[in-house]
Amino acid sequence: MKKKMSKAELFLTFLLYFGGLVIALEWFHPIQELLQTDYPMIFVVYALFCFLLTFMQTSVWLSLSLKMTGLLFILNQLFMPSPFLGANWIDRLTEEVNHNFIAISQQNWYHLTEMFQIAMFLLLIALMSYLLYFWLITMKRVFVYVILSFVFVTVMDTFTLYQAHYAIIRLFIVSLFMLVLAHYLKRISQHQLTIQLNNWFSHVIGPLFLSLIIAVLIGYLGPKSEPVWPDPVPFLSNVAERFGGIVNANQRAGYGDDDSELGGSFIQDRTPVFQADAPTEHYWRVESKDYYTGNGWERSTELQFQELRPGEFELFYSYYGGSYQEATVYYMDGFNFDKLVYPYGFSEVEQAQIHYFAHDAVTGIIEPRSASGEFIKEPIHLTYHSPGYTEEQLRRANGGVSGEMRSLYLQLPEELPDRVTELAESIIEGHATQYDQALAIEQYFSQADFSYQTNRVPVPATGQDYVDQFLFESQVGYCDNFSTAMVVMLRSVGIPARWVKGFTSGDMIQDLSTDDQELYRYQITNSHAHSWVEVYFPQIGWVPFEPTIGYSSSDILDEEAGSFESNLPEELNVDEEQEPNQEVDTEEEQEEQNSPIEPVEQNQNQEEQMIEGDSEQQVESSINLTYWLIGFITVVLILAIVNWKKLLRYYLLKRKTHFKHANDFQRAYWLLIRLLYLRGIKRGDSSETLSDYAKKVDQQLGSTAMSELTTHYHQLIYRNDQELVGKPAVFQSYQKMVDIVLA
Repeated sequence: MKKKMSKAELFLTFLLYFGGLVIALEWFHPIQELLQTDYPMIFVVYALFCFLLTFMQTSVWLSLSLKMTGLLFILNQLFMPSPFLGANWIDRLTEEVNHNFIAISQQNWYHLTEMFQIAMFLLLIALMSYLLYFWLITMKRVFVYVILSFVFVTVMDTFTLYQAHYAIIRLFIVSLFMLVLAHYLKRISQHQLTIQLNNWFSHVIGPLFLSLIIAVLIGYLGPKSEPVWPDPVPFLSNVAERFGGIVNANQRAGYGDDDSELGGSFIQDRTPVFQADAPTEHYWRVESKDYYTGNGWERSTELQFQELRPGEFELFYSYYGGSYQEATVYYMDGFNFDKLVYPYGFSEVEQAQIHYFAHDAVTGIIEPRSASGEFIKEPIHLTYHSPGYTEEQLRRANGGVSGEMRSLYLQLPEELPDRVTELAESIIEGHATQYDQALAIEQYFSQADFSYQTNRVPVPATGQDYVDQFLFESQVGYCDNFSTAMVVMLRSVGIPARWVKGFTSGDMIQDLSTDDQELYRYQITNSHAHSWVEVYFPQIGWVPFEPTIGYSSSDILDEEAGSFESNLPEELNVDEEQEPNQEVDTEEEQEEQNSPIEPVEQNQNQEEQMIEGDSEQQVESSINLTYWLIGFITVVLILAIVNWKKLLRYYLLKRKTHFKHANDFQRAYWLLIRLLYLRGIKRGDSSETLSDYAKKVDQQLGSTAMSELTTHYHQLIYRNDQELVGKPAVFQSYQKMVDIVLA
């Protein structure tokens, strides 16, 4: 049997196992991002704890008990009420088990609680510590583990939001080190050599470290060609959706023309679209759509562009009577975007190369054209008004709507479930004016159990209405979910509304302010693409609303208008005369009454978190891929640990079937010696020969098979026999020894 490890060999074995832990952490990173947990250090500490217990080779039951105790301790500290195992603790645990069992049975993966997800992740770490010790230390099979790690990380990088750029470099460095170390330890074990750490570091680690530096530098600094193979993600995503996938995992955030199929998660895209110099933040409108199909939005009419000259845009939003503001838009080179982005109240344009504007009156699309008809991407100077209406004026704006307006902006599919209309009617109950009704629906999402998130967003099943699925099942989503739901509910109660697309204000990247003027430069990227709602008010026109959680209606418009003279009809203006016995409003109340629309204040912390989540989250992958992958790995690990003897027997016997080559028998012989070591039959010091050791083994196991195998081994090694004599009998003896040891 293999002699007891020396300190040097134990140290190198620990380095090998520690390398396995480092690579295992590369498995944990993408899973952790997909779970969206805030406890990365807890996972690292628990992994170190589990791997250390396994390496110490304590009793299996003691090691398992300590690991489960650590798991319960973490869950208790993070989620459970005090005291430990108290009545409230038991109730909470029962509630968690029932909730997650129902979610799993109904395949509502996005309803799994955070506690359950973290518990499964910690259990996966504990199981991996056992499996890796057996695979790396006992079997010294590093190469397969390395290949699986590369495959896993690259798959996560391709199909989820995880970015593995530096993970690949780390894997390459650690894997090369582990392969060298495993090969060295294998040779030491086979030839029973003594390890000299000083020589090993100078003759192995030094050259290896130098080779790693050269290889990494060449890979990092060397020229890189474009991908040759086509991207497989679109094809696989379509297949997944077609065969019952729940989430479209690989959409990218950004402005697009096709909105006919909404739903699913998306990946943030930081590609800059344009920059804008403006005095304040506001949304940038592009177009609207009016026809809701039950799955998404389309145009009910073909685009009919009319030529407009600069100065003819006042007719767009006649209710804007506030102060003038100016902005300049700079389109990014190399980005294919051919529509004008403009703020509400847009009225004038200055750009020498613009000959005319191609304008579609229904959608609001504007395309600046040169004399030759080409799209102009040179900087464009815009002038726009601040809003010129108040809440009171909107409440007074009630009247008839034309038949054309009703056909366009009250359209709904016949298959729309009745419960959508019933919900809308219950929300507006008790609100008399159209404005108050629209405001009630806008505020409904922040008051109910809705959540803003860009990943793990379900796609409606075939035949299922997009809004119905969002309102009554998932209640999670992003701007498209909230804005579409509000438009549909408004239309269901007879309020004309349309779905609007454009961009939010972007990120402020430079302060250009002077003593005389405030001016800031904003960068707008694909991730700032957004959708919201416009509601039609008679005698006023289209007014924007923002139902998405974490966003605010005040962000849509530049509302720093100051005083203005409204050009709205007189019947909409508030009578300023006071009744004699009426209390005079304070200056502060009058200012509040005459100010433009302000959205209902939401929880500031929630808004900051949601906006930050929209800009920093990356979708992680489809929910099916995520949880099925975690579940598959967990099941495989459990089965491997439970059936490790059967797997080992299969490996030892099938891989060396009938000893076709002499080297097969030699390797099998030393694997058997390692197996005996695990069984506890240890070889003495170097003075104990293999023959003596074989006799000791046979005596303890009541067999003669080990001595027979040792005799054949000596014939191959010391008599230089080229062929193994009596292969069937030898293999039978080998099989007998394996069965006895694993019994």
